[in-house]
Amino acid sequence: MSRSFGCTPLGIFSQSPETKRRETMSKNCALTIWGHSYGEGISEVRATIMRRDGTNPQARPSGRGFEDSRIMQHLRRPTEEFNNAPAIYEFFMLLSLCHTCIPEQVGANKVTYKASSPDEEAFVKAASKMGFMFYRRSPEHVTVQVDDGQNARDEVFRILATCDFDSRKRSSVLTECPDGTIKLWCKGADQTMEPLLRPECKPLWNTTCNHLCEFAEEGLRTLVLGSRVVSREEYEQWLPQYEMAKNAIHNRARELRAAYDMIEKDLHLVGATAIEDKLQEGAPEAIEDLRKAGIKIWVLTGDKQETAINIGFACNLITPHSKRKIIEGPGRLSEDTIVKRLQNLHRKYGRTGEKDDLALIIENRAMSLLLRRCEKELLEFTQQCRVVVCYRSTPDEKRKVVELIKNNTNALTLAIGDGNNDVPMIRAAHVGVGISGQEGLQAVMSADYAIAQFRFLRRLLLIHGHWSYFRLCKVVLYSFYKNIAFCFTLFWFCWFAGFSGQTIYESFYISTYNALWTLLPIIAHGLADKDVTQNRIFNHPQVYFLGPQKAAMNPRLFILWIIDGLCCSAIIFFTAYLGYGDHVMPDGQVQGLWSMGNAMYAAALIVVTAKVTLEHNTVTVIHVIFNIASVVGWFAFAMIWCSILSINPDMYFTFWANLASARFWLYIVLTTGLCILPPYILKYIKRQVRPLINDVIREKRDTAATQVDVEAVNTIIHQQYQFLDPTLITPHKTSMATSRHTGYAFSKEDDS
Repeated sequence: MSRSFGCTPLGIFSQSPETKRRETMSKNCALTIWGHSYGEGISEVRATIMRRDGTNPQARPSGRGFEDSRIMQHLRRPTEEFNNAPAIYEFFMLLSLCHTCIPEQVGANKVTYKASSPDEEAFVKAASKMGFMFYRRSPEHVTVQVDDGQNARDEVFRILATCDFDSRKRSSVLTECPDGTIKLWCKGADQTMEPLLRPECKPLWNTTCNHLCEFAEEGLRTLVLGSRVVSREEYEQWLPQYEMAKNAIHNRARELRAAYDMIEKDLHLVGATAIEDKLQEGAPEAIEDLRKAGIKIWVLTGDKQETAINIGFACNLITPHSKRKIIEGPGRLSEDTIVKRLQNLHRKYGRTGEKDDLALIIENRAMSLLLRRCEKELLEFTQQCRVVVCYRSTPDEKRKVVELIKNNTNALTLAIGDGNNDVPMIRAAHVGVGISGQEGLQAVMSADYAIAQFRFLRRLLLIHGHWSYFRLCKVVLYSFYKNIAFCFTLFWFCWFAGFSGQTIYESFYISTYNALWTLLPIIAHGLADKDVTQNRIFNHPQVYFLGPQKAAMNPRLFILWIIDGLCCSAIIFFTAYLGYGDHVMPDGQVQGLWSMGNAMYAAALIVVTAKVTLEHNTVTVIHVIFNIASVVGWFAFAMIWCSILSINPDMYFTFWANLASARFWLYIVLTTGLCILPPYILKYIKRQVRPLINDVIREKRDTAATQVDVEAVNTIIHQQYQFLDPTLITPHKTSMATSRHTGYAFSKEDDS
């Protein structure tokens, strides 16, 4: 994975596509009811695909919610040849009853809803638009107003039991209908609903599956609806077990699930919904920049395979150049076949996957199987993949995948999500980022950072992460440098003082060196320095790779700074020793120990301040004020301190004598030049011979990414960062044949 902050690779685990989508109630919807498909809108994913493959360069999403005039006609004006009205009635009644929304009356005829998720709110609003308005809830009853186009009537349903949504990936409600019958209304993922259907629903299920695949290719999230009539005898036999499980103290979740499974069976297929969560503004661009920065992205989602893949294309997560490798779960493939497929991929791409731009699409059951049977091969192969999409994932499986990478590699992991299902993943990662949205604040409360939209992750990592890394590294290196440059002057002095314990500096000077006189410049650097402007970073996200490559902090660089500090300390001391040893002033007095100490302290302070000044990549008013204040402040303090006889008689007026001596100023200039010029001559030569990415970008005159800029940066990348995929650096023109893709129509290469 790829890393910033600490200089090991960073990998992003995202709860996609929900995290990267904009929660909105103007969602495109599609329905299938008893084998008949409804919905004419164009989803954002489909519009993106049409623009990309050239079928319709002007395609735009409709964005007007559910659109299909046929459904109202079939509901209110059925014909003898086609009568789908009973199924449509049951479909929308199920949407009006099986949910956890709370209605709030606003005005005379308007109802708003408070829902645990945007999808549930969208379902209830869609049913209300079709004439099934849920508007009243009590602990035991739900009231739905049914409008047939001529009259509106209230239908009151008694709530007998609620089977909450959990890892079963479905929820249901048991009600007593107005006519006295007991009915179970259930909705859930197609994977979990299929085993619960009656055998006679098989032909209808096949038709519905075809519609689900079409919806998934549009990037819509699907949900299957089913119902059944429960006899009163069966209900009375089941109710005690349900109550016992609900009141259980130990293993309550397991007991409830067993009770739910007893009643959720022999379902009659009603239909399925498909709903779109529109992509958040700037999400595709953010993902593309993160990929260019060399960050590997893992997508852990509960969606279908087709939905996850097409959302990946719409988000620029999967590109036409990506080699997609798909591993389906048990059911379609045997366990041995799944293991063998991974082993073949591992042998083929074990060392070249990074250059091949691999995208692994794997089902959660296959991931769980491979974690048990061949964890090592799975780990090594996924590390060679630039993108990993794990679909049909549960919250616990998301956590296990994050822990796999976290515990078995030196990668820094970052998990981002917006819902309660993402909390285990966020807590498991090194860095957790929560998105505040309509899914609630559970993810935000569990995260280290909170952002409002996914696109802000680009700024968090590429801008603030890059700047913070360079600032922090420079602060650490400079802190060692300035203390070695100062303290080792005392070490050299000890050899000439016989290690007697005599000091050459006034004690208060030593105490305030770090606390006052060298503090402000490095604070200004650590808070405000920018090696590259944010516009240039956005134009060249590859700058982020300087962190993983340890360009600003590595053992070699640390040793060079230590050597620089040692050389400066030697220059400061021995130049003073030679210049002040036997110097006689015009009045016949010899400048003593304290005069030499004043000169050395002034030289050390000016040298380390000049050092940090030349390290500034950004010069602001704050930098200028802090740097000048540090030097001028000490000079003013020293003049006052040496003017007070009672403080230290030996120091009295010594600094004034230094200021009046030309030898003092010559010593300051000579020492500063000897300490500062050689390192920066070597630094200049190094930038000319082997510049870093930020060196090339920083020297450009404009912030625009001109073709010359791109070529220059790419040359540096190819020379020093060969493992960066060339397809991520410069955009490629692709033919329609290479960019077309659908849910099932993968090339043979995809299935290899």
